[in-house]
Amino acid sequence: MKKIVLALASVMMLCVVACDNAGKAPKLENEADSLSYALGLANGGSMRMRYAMMGELDTTNIEGFLKGLQEGLSEANDTTKKDYYAGLQLGLQFGRNLTADQLEEFSRQLFGADSTQNINGKLIVAGILTAVKGGENAFMQPDKAGEYVQQKFDSLQSARQAEAEAEQQRYKKENEDYMAQLANNPDLQVLDSAIYYQVLTEGTGAIPADTSRVKVKYEGRLIDGTIFDSTNEDDQPRSFQANQVIDGWTTVLTHMPVGSKWKVYIPWDKAYGQYGNGSVIKPYSTLVFTIELIEIEGQE
Repeated sequence: MKKIVLALASVMMLCVVACDNAGKAPKLENEADSLSYALGLANGGSMRMRYAMMGELDTTNIEGFLKGLQEGLSEANDTTKKDYYAGLQLGLQFGRNLTADQLEEFSRQLFGADSTQNINGKLIVAGILTAVKGGENAFMQPDKAGEYVQQKFDSLQSARQAEAEAEQQRYKKENEDYMAQLANNPDLQVLDSAIYYQVLTEGTGAIPADTSRVKVKYEGRLIDGTIFDSTNEDDQPRSFQANQVIDGWTTVLTHMPVGSKWKVYIPWDKAYGQYGNGSVIKPYSTLVFTIELIEIEGQE
C-alpha cells in the first residue's frame, strides 16, 4: 500500500510541476489533492536541502535548479530521452573534474615545471565522444587507450623522479663542498671533526649537559642565505632540552659556555639528514646558525 501511495504521489507531483505551477499555490479540490501536494512539499524540501549541500550552487539564484528539476520530473518516463539524461548526468559528473585549476594541477603533477606541456580539456572531451561513438577515426582503439595512458604516466613519473634524484645529488655535493671549504678558514674551530664554529662573544658561564634545559636566541640559514627559522621576529628566546634538538645543536650546546654567541656550521648528517625538514630545508642541507646561549634553566 505504501508503494502505491508513493507512486501515486510521484505521478501527482509530476503533474503539478509539469503544469508550471512551481512556486505557486495550486487549487486543491479534495483530500487526495492535499495529500499529493503535501508529499510534493516534503520531497521538495529534501531536494532543496540536497541542493544547498552541493556547495558550489548558489541558493540565492534557484531558478536554474528549478528549471532542470522541472524538466527532469516531467520527462522522467519519456523513454526517448532516457539516454540523453543518462549522458547529461555522466557529463556533469565528469565535467566537474575538468576545471582549469584541476587541469593545471594535473599537468603540474605530470610535467612538473614544464609550462609548455598542458593537459587539454577539450581533447579529453573529444576523446570521450569518439569512444562513445565506437572509436571510429581514433588514433588508437579505446580499449588500448588506458594502457597507453598508464605507460605514459609511468614514463613521465620515472623521468621526473630521475631528475629529482639528480638534482638532489647535485645539491648534496654543493653542500658538502661548502663544508669542505670551511676547513681552510683560520677563523673557525671544529667540534667532533665535523661542526665548524666561530666565537662571536666569549661567554664565561657554565656549560650545559645534554640533559640541561637551556634558553637561547638564534637564527638559522641555508648556505644560500635563506632564513628558515629565527627568534629575531619576536625577539623572544626559546627554551628546550639540549638533547631534544638535532645532533649538531646538542654538540654545540654541550661545549658552549652561558653568555656565548657563536656562528656554527652544521653538516647535513648532523642536521636533518637525507630527508630534510619541510619544504625549505631540503635533504642534505648544511645549516648555518648564529646561536646565543642565554642561560641554563635547570636539569631534566
